[in-house]
Formats: sequence, C-alpha cells, structure tokens
Amino acid sequence: MIASLSAEADQLPTFAQRTVLMAREYAIPYHLGYYHQILARTLDMINAHYTDDLPKLQNFISQYNVDFWMIDPAAFTPKYIRNNHWMLIFPEGQKALDLLEQNSAIALYEQVNICTVFEQPNWWIVDAKCILNNPE
Repeated sequence: MIASLSAEADQLPTFAQRTVLMAREYAIPYHLGYYHQILARTLDMINAHYTDDLPKLQNFISQYNVDFWMIDPAAFTPKYIRNNHWMLIFPEGQKALDLLEQNSAIALYEQVNICTVFEQPNWWIVDAKCILNNPE
C-alpha cells in the first residue's frame, strides 16, 4: 500500500502494479459510498502527511497498513500547497499550509532522512514500517 499526495500516484497501479491508498484519478465520486471512503482516506492522508505529531503519523500508517510513502520533496513548502488547488478544497489543506508557514516540524519530513529507501529528484520513497519503528 502506497500513500502519496503526489499526482504521480495516479500512475502507480497501472505501471508499478502497486496499490495506492488514494489518488486523484480515482477520486471521481461514482456513488456516495465510494466517495465517502475516498474522502475519508484523502483527509486522513493530508492530516498525516502534514502533522507535527509523530504518533498521529504512526497511527495513520497502522490504520491503513501503509508500506511506503511516495513524497514530492516540494510538498514540504508552502508554495506546493498554494499551487495545489485540489488540496486547498479541503480545510485540511489550509491547516497544512498554516503549519508550513509557521515552520512547524512536520513529522513525516523529520523521518525522510532516516527512512528513505529510494530517491529521485522529483520524489522520495519512504519506508512506512521504518517510521513505525522510530521512537519520538
């Protein structure tokens, strides 16, 4: 299971044969039951991605059985969220922007140096199980 806010996550099921927790391409509301599940995953993922609370991040990983995070390195800048109209639709996106503008220590970002298993200029792959095993 891969968690990612990146638009690149749309490609993972097809080209990498990996399951994604949520991707924008799959967030089309076909019916209310489907939409409510995707919406809940989306809001939980935004909150976990930008939380300054490591136990909250770890709870998200356990709840959704996340194996990896695919992260756009720019995602930890206010500009990324300001330019991401999709995220700003949700109050969680504004909350994330507020945290970044306050220079809060984002728990996921704090784990990148410790738990990254693969790195490219446009994204990092972070081992979620490693995050679970790191104490606060």
